[in-house]
Order: sequence, then structure tokens, then C-alpha cells
Amino acid sequence: LDRGIALAPHAAGLRFNRARLQWDHAPSDDALADFRLAVELYPNLAVHRFWLARALRARGADGWRGHYDAALALSAAADMPRRMLDAEEEAEARAAVGE
Repeated sequence: LDRGIALAPHAAGLRFNRARLQWDHAPSDDALADFRLAVELYPNLAVHRFWLARALRARGADGWRGHYDAALALSAAADMPRRMLDAEEEAEARAAVGE
């Protein structure tokens, strides 16, 4: 992933995936920035909003609940209730936001 990002630093998808892989082991401001970038570029993808909500809540930052609620609404609107995340990721996201 790092090589792909070095070749195309604007590649939000690669940056998002790197942030997901790093977050549980080493949460960082860079990972949080990558989650924000993914939501900014692709605001209608529920998985991006779930991860941003998780990261914001872990940092004690405001706004996490709005992203979490938006992710749920996007999933429901797509008639795919929370299937954008696999069962394990969904459980982690819910636990991270206190549900």
C-alpha cells in the first residue's frame, strides 16, 4: 500500500485501506486525516463514515455520532442494512461507538 500511495499520493482508496490496517495497532493523526479525506471524497460510502466515526470517538472528538448515523442511513437507503461491513467489522464499529 505504501508503494501505491507513494506513486499516487492522492489515491484516497489506498490511503483509507492503509489507515484501516494501521488504526488498531497504531492510531495516528495521519490515519485520522486519511479517514477524513475518504469521507470528503466519497461521502456516500457507509464504510468510510463508520471508520471515521470510530476514529473520532476514539480520539474523543466531536462529530463522530453524525458520521455514524449517516453511515447507518446510507446503508439503509441502499437497501443493504449494514452489509457494507462484514460481521466482524460491524461488531467492531458498533463497539467503538458504544452500541
